[in-house]
Amino acid sequence: MKNKLLLLPLFLLCTLMHGQEVVFNTRSWDFGPLNEADGSVVHDFGFRNNGDKPLRIGSVSVSCSCVQAAFPHTEIPAGGTGVISLTFSPEGAAGRTHRYADVYSQEGKYLGRLSMEAVVTPVDVALEERYRTVLSPVLRAQRSILPFGYVWPGKPAVKEVYLANLSERPVTLRADSAGLLVEGPSEIPPRGEVTLKVSCNPSKTYCLYHDQLRLFVDGEPAPRAIEVSAICLGDVEPAQSSIWVTPSTGKLQRGRGSVLVGNSGRDNLAILAVEAPEGVKLNLHPGQVIRPGEKLKLRVSSALPKFEIHLFTNDPLRPYKELRFTL
Repeated sequence: MKNKLLLLPLFLLCTLMHGQEVVFNTRSWDFGPLNEADGSVVHDFGFRNNGDKPLRIGSVSVSCSCVQAAFPHTEIPAGGTGVISLTFSPEGAAGRTHRYADVYSQEGKYLGRLSMEAVVTPVDVALEERYRTVLSPVLRAQRSILPFGYVWPGKPAVKEVYLANLSERPVTLRADSAGLLVEGPSEIPPRGEVTLKVSCNPSKTYCLYHDQLRLFVDGEPAPRAIEVSAICLGDVEPAQSSIWVTPSTGKLQRGRGSVLVGNSGRDNLAILAVEAPEGVKLNLHPGQVIRPGEKLKLRVSSALPKFEIHLFTNDPLRPYKELRFTL
């Protein structure tokens, strides 16, 4: 009973601040320290249907197979509440770990992102098992890609890279990347492990950023680099806009296709930038506005069998949206 009384003010506060169709008591949860050997953990995200119509959750899209979602399949009446349970498996993770799940209504409207994080202590196994990405004959990493997610100008994002020296001798280490700031030790002891702190602060806005973190071992470049990615945003005025797209993947017929793009928020949805492959024609351009409660039909034409369009808007919760089209 005490927990339920504590949740009620949180629902009311979120409602006053956001005025959204679905209000969660929290959108993020930190499990804190976890041991990989202890297995999966679960957190329940409570929510309220803040709209004036019944709501049905259509799907919960998880960031990886280590996350499982359970959600109500019945209608939630206006003013009613429900719970989305996310199960996080720490298997294969190490250090600070982030996972998320995107929630959609039955109509395909985006309802919000639920995120989880934890600091995972891996099972004490051989270095070869914990560091599977081979960068050089002696140097390995725990992963081959480093995704930074959203980054804003003037606000560097920081991630950690975990490396191991599989040889029986010390090796020198140097990192090289024009667009990244890397901090860490210059030497790895025999059979040792080190952590590099990598800062990403791209100067561009409203685009997808790709880079490579190249490492040098004993002065020689490692044959394989770590791929770096980020979604670059810009500073915009706060708005209560909310983008939705249906269907989630557009079907191409004779080189043409379409999806509906709408705004379920209270403010205008501003189209800030659009990235499309060369040769793709579309009727959506930067500067266009979708008014609250309205939608437009995005029409595309291309000879490509499949492609993605990258859309940047002033939606505060989902400023970037990938629109997929395929045969």
